[in-house]
Amino acid sequence: MAGDGNAARFVETALTGLDLIEASDDTEEALLAAILMRETLETPNQTAALVTPDAGLARRVSAMLRRWEIDVAPSAGLPLAQSPAGSLLLLAAKWLEDVSHPAALMALLQHPLVRFERAVIRDLDKHVLRGPRVWQDWPSLMAHSARGLADPPSRGASISNEARTKVEQLLGELQMIVERLTVSPDRMCTGADWFESVARVASEVALPPHPWAGEDGAAVSRLLRDLADVSEPLGPQAPQVWNELFEAEALSHALSVGEPHPRLAIWGPLEARLQTADRLILAGLNEGVWPEQPAADAFLPRLFRTKIGLSDPDERIGLSAHDFAQLACAPQVMLLSSKRRDDKPAISARWIWRLKTLARGALKDAAGRALAPAAARNPLTWLTHIERPPSLPKAFSSEPRPCPSIESRPSKLSVTRIEQLVRDPYAIYCESVLRLRPLDPLNLPPDVRVQGTAIHKALERFELERTAETPDALLEILEEELRAGGVSDADLIALRHQRLQVCGDYLVWRAEQSHELVGNPYTEERGELTLQIDGRPFILSGTADRIERRAEGLTAILDFKSGKPPSEKQVRAGLSPQMPLQGLIAREGGYGALGKTEIGALTYIRFGTQFGVIELGSAAARGKIEAKPVSDLIQDAQAGLVELLTAFANPNHPYLSAPRPERIVYESAYSRLARRNEWTGLSTHD
Repeated sequence: MAGDGNAARFVETALTGLDLIEASDDTEEALLAAILMRETLETPNQTAALVTPDAGLARRVSAMLRRWEIDVAPSAGLPLAQSPAGSLLLLAAKWLEDVSHPAALMALLQHPLVRFERAVIRDLDKHVLRGPRVWQDWPSLMAHSARGLADPPSRGASISNEARTKVEQLLGELQMIVERLTVSPDRMCTGADWFESVARVASEVALPPHPWAGEDGAAVSRLLRDLADVSEPLGPQAPQVWNELFEAEALSHALSVGEPHPRLAIWGPLEARLQTADRLILAGLNEGVWPEQPAADAFLPRLFRTKIGLSDPDERIGLSAHDFAQLACAPQVMLLSSKRRDDKPAISARWIWRLKTLARGALKDAAGRALAPAAARNPLTWLTHIERPPSLPKAFSSEPRPCPSIESRPSKLSVTRIEQLVRDPYAIYCESVLRLRPLDPLNLPPDVRVQGTAIHKALERFELERTAETPDALLEILEEELRAGGVSDADLIALRHQRLQVCGDYLVWRAEQSHELVGNPYTEERGELTLQIDGRPFILSGTADRIERRAEGLTAILDFKSGKPPSEKQVRAGLSPQMPLQGLIAREGGYGALGKTEIGALTYIRFGTQFGVIELGSAAARGKIEAKPVSDLIQDAQAGLVELLTAFANPNHPYLSAPRPERIVYESAYSRLARRNEWTGLSTHD
């Protein structure tokens, strides 16, 4: 109790120099700690220290200080796994589990210590490894790379002869490394053999004298020797076991990094006991962090621990309370806790609650003000100003409205890109004007696009090879193409009965149509048509999946769809003009040997999880829509195309990003480039 009996004055005096902030989450908590440390440097000779038992929070604060070019390393050091040498060895070990895995290979090659040229690695990534993984081992990867480098246009970009040679040399060096391996990822091996192979691979891919130079190189070398020794009693194990052991030990070994900052420091509570600074920032004050909860002991209950003389686990909480009380009594202290940690609700430390209770008991409604930092020195205010975006001119919008010159606008588009121009002009601008093309991800799963390509190739082969026309024969070709696209055998087996039924339905339908055909159908036929738009030529191109000449003298164009085809309503509205535009090309003689012809049918064949036939202009497709001949659909599509191209022939007409989001079926690969989330809250897909 205060000497004069005034508890409120006593508590308010005791809280002088002690401030409390509850951050919204652990990211904001780290930012606040970094801002407080940065602000300390504004006062000459003033020192500050962050004290926290959370090593992850300490590393985040250290990283955030680098935005101001301030290098303060946590005194606990950096895990060996995150050091240059340690991370290289871990990546080499992961790659050895599957030497043909594209993501594991690229992760290793892109490490800063690797000696290969960055440009060559990028070419390998772009021209060989992207897309579905259609190989399962190193020899099949080499065969795939030979095909990809020999025919780069099929991968969406060209490659020079010099670059191709360098990529082949890189693959050759990697092949020599693979051939010298004495361990196999699909066989059991001893720890000594595995860690020796990991060390050899790292030595062969790294720039000398790495990876063994420096403190981290020496530490990882010692760790590998120790692991080889202690693993001997375990006998042969799967490589995954040795890698898990290696990673766990590399994470538990810490290295000191960098020189200490003359005025700033990041300590753990134990290190802070015998040190001090002008300003202390105590962070991580949440239950489970500071104090840390005792680990559950499944072998010795607390009663037995006491009887045999072992310490009570709760003694750790007492030591944490002692550390907190000692540090909180410093002249200038900032207490930081979070409402959420690791994206989960969090509770402030128990002594924070007791501190608030004491303050409320003495100061009532003024307790919050006494615990909060002064308004002029509140780091929350500083953080708000740091993160506040700059003021923008009135009526400013970040929506892109590019208007390139007429010369740089595309003068040639396929029928599928015309549909893209209708739905999302900005995507065409990025593709045809900026020449930006998205790369497939590494190890791309066999999605709808991959399966659709396989179906097209299978049907084309089936027509050309003229094998036994049975559902099993078609299914065999289809499964070969799906397997070539990266679909696993297990998935093929699971879907075999369903696909067999679809193949049978297709053959029955084709047999019903065969008596109407004249000659052999055209498959994957490419055509072009030149239009005059404002006095400039524009080439419309398209590839028809199948073109049939019918007995009545008309021509039918068929398009195979692995997903749901567009409705006739969408076709008539001009949102899906692909089929009518292919009819336009055929009508004007753009498909070469086919010559000019009258179009009698535009048909979608659904050939995926189920079989279906949809003919544009038919009663089945019309539903409640008034009947409209195919010739009229083609005429309307031609008029709409000319109107669309005429609009974009105007140099002042912008390429907008999905001006009508309800028209978008799939999210565009260029939505992030257009910064859609900054200027609209609408979704870019249905």
